[in-house]
Amino acid sequence: MFLSLALIFSAAQLYKIQSAAADIQEVADVASLAAENEVAEFMIAANTCDAIVLSMTLLAGTLYGVGIVTACIPPLSELSANIINAATKTAQARDKFSEKAAEGLNRLQQMLPFLSAAAAAEIGKANNIDGDMYSSYFPLAMLVPAKGEPIGKVSDNLLETGQYVEDLVPDIREKSAEVEHLAQRADEAKRAGYEADCGRNPSACMYERFNSLAGFGAEYNPLYESADTWSFKTALLRAKYYYSERYDNEDYYWDDHDEHASDSVLRMYYYDYAYTEIRQAYFEASDERCTFPKLFRNLEEMRSTSLYTKQLFPVTESDDTETVHAWGACSAADGYTYEVSVREMENANYAECERCHFTIESIANIASATTNVSSGFEYHYQEVRRACDEYNEVMEELEPLKTQVQEESKNLFQGIADVIADTESRRIHALPPGRYGAIAMVVNTASNDASAGFENTFIASGQTFGTRAAVSGATLIGDSSDSASSVITSLLDGVADIDSAAVGVGKVVLDSWSTLLRAFEDGQSALSDGVSRALNSIHTTTISGLGDWAAGELSSVFQAIGLEPVQLDSLKPILVNTGSVAARDTGQFAVRYSQIKQSALLASNSSTDLFSALAAGANAQMDASGIADGEIAIADIEFPVGDVVIPIKITVPQETEQEGATMVANCINSVAGAAASIAGIRSWQ
Repeated sequence: MFLSLALIFSAAQLYKIQSAAADIQEVADVASLAAENEVAEFMIAANTCDAIVLSMTLLAGTLYGVGIVTACIPPLSELSANIINAATKTAQARDKFSEKAAEGLNRLQQMLPFLSAAAAAEIGKANNIDGDMYSSYFPLAMLVPAKGEPIGKVSDNLLETGQYVEDLVPDIREKSAEVEHLAQRADEAKRAGYEADCGRNPSACMYERFNSLAGFGAEYNPLYESADTWSFKTALLRAKYYYSERYDNEDYYWDDHDEHASDSVLRMYYYDYAYTEIRQAYFEASDERCTFPKLFRNLEEMRSTSLYTKQLFPVTESDDTETVHAWGACSAADGYTYEVSVREMENANYAECERCHFTIESIANIASATTNVSSGFEYHYQEVRRACDEYNEVMEELEPLKTQVQEESKNLFQGIADVIADTESRRIHALPPGRYGAIAMVVNTASNDASAGFENTFIASGQTFGTRAAVSGATLIGDSSDSASSVITSLLDGVADIDSAAVGVGKVVLDSWSTLLRAFEDGQSALSDGVSRALNSIHTTTISGLGDWAAGELSSVFQAIGLEPVQLDSLKPILVNTGSVAARDTGQFAVRYSQIKQSALLASNSSTDLFSALAAGANAQMDASGIADGEIAIADIEFPVGDVVIPIKITVPQETEQEGATMVANCINSVAGAAASIAGIRSWQ
């Protein structure tokens, strides 16, 4: 019976001892997680700065692009200058922020070992309890690696590209104004041509005269309701059908009235000539440009036409007199011997036929009346021709100038896009201390009575727990459930407050920035949306079409960038084997830790000097400077609109600011000094 009781109470005492000893491992686990959580907080700050730099790069590039677009819109030339000025200020603010952020993050990296150690020390303090089984935990967390890589500022050539834009845009503004003036003249000429062709309907015009004189179907005589859908080629085609129809339906007078019949024949000659000239012009025309042949209305104008030299008119001979006739069917032209042209008639003395009364003036003036009075088709045709000539003259000057503006603008757009596409030069790359993980070394220096609370006669009393020790490792993994959008949520709230009061250029800037901030997560879609929001705030339509072209070209060039989102999840700490953490680094602490752990695993009893060598260099890593009023300031965004300053900072617990240095120093000393009192502890697992 006594033996059984002794065994039962011994087993119970052993369970109590093991439970008391095991508590320290939980503290070590939480301490390593707390230490690594400080690294995760640092990465949030670094990602926030990265997102700001990215968004301000995109914003400056977008504003430069929109400034070029507005330079192509003469009424917005002043706005163009203001937008480009805002773009330059944004680029300068970005560079200033980038430099400050690099300094702030580098300073924070130096403090990170201390902040992690302080967070671990807080865990020890929070788990200390009073009473018979009181505890006195001293955790020391060491980051692996102990130092981070220096963070540099942005190194792209955004400002240089912006200066190039500023230098060239005044020339684009000047040329665009001239293009718009020429386009206005061309538009006026086109509208004048439209009015003469069909715009004056039902008053006299080519369309109305066609209906009245030719009577062809609507398929060959279309009516346009607007000059915007009409072209000069439409009028040219209408004239071609008109003269074809008039030629086919000309009435012949096959009676004794030779003079009337000859007039009909001469009209046929004229219609055939006009149809041939216009048909050739139509075949050579394009949808944008065409040339209307000048149809003669008198002898002087006729001399430059093919009809002047065409041998059409029969000549008869009688009594040494040569008589010219309008056509071979003239009753007096029987037996004519040859045919002559109008040019030959001018150079010889031909008699006038007494029947058809044909003279040079008969053919030369065939279209004189219909050209000089509004009741004639040719009157309106000449109006369209003059308008087309004016249009062509203007376009000869306008088109090369417009092409120059487009080429210069496109080159500037592409230069800006190239800067944006160079992702590496505009990123803040953070490789902080603890990026591989953290190792927490914890000692409990409490000297507890092993029998406290469990006194009995079966187990000897007076024994105490010695110093207990434990280690734990943690590292960071991505948490896909918490995306990068959390990084910029607070920034968007701040922008919304500013945006509500912004007007003019400031409204354009902030509307775009609030969208471009999401590029960190949304990539190209955010960039495209930001450009669209900026362009939607201005009226891009111009007579020359340069405004709409420039807006479309900017969108197209920026769309081709294919900006990828930053695939970066928020980080969270998890527990891992300390050996896997140490194995990733070649620093002094990691190498020593791996060696000591390996020695401990090979020995049946651990060395009594487990932590002293590891804790020896800890003091040199602990930089507690830079905390003020419970915060660590990293950088301020001095936004170029509205004199707005948005601070980027990290909040530090009050205990860390007030007692952190003391707590960390105590933990270092306790961990290093307690090792000598440890004897015969279990091998590491």
